[in-house]
Amino acid sequence: MKSVKKHIIIRLPKSKITTFNRNKDKILQIVDEIIQKNIEVKRNENFEIYSERVSLTVNELYYEKLEELAKKYKMPISTLVRNIIFQLS
Repeated sequence: MKSVKKHIIIRLPKSKITTFNRNKDKILQIVDEIIQKNIEVKRNENFEIYSERVSLTVNELYYEKLEELAKKYKMPISTLVRNIIFQLS
């Protein structure tokens, strides 16, 4: 049975690209941690220009988890992931 993968396109400032690349594998673990420990994701309105686009590929299970968190915080999935990246740095 073939696993369905979802691609999430995230716009980031150039200064956060290295943070994303360094922590790309940890983002899914952090999502689990946010759900299990009920950690709040703070909306960060960074005023840098979001000039770069990066892609995060997740399986359907993690996409569903991200959808639930996005509904909880009332923001799109890409914004949610961007805010998680901002909290990492």
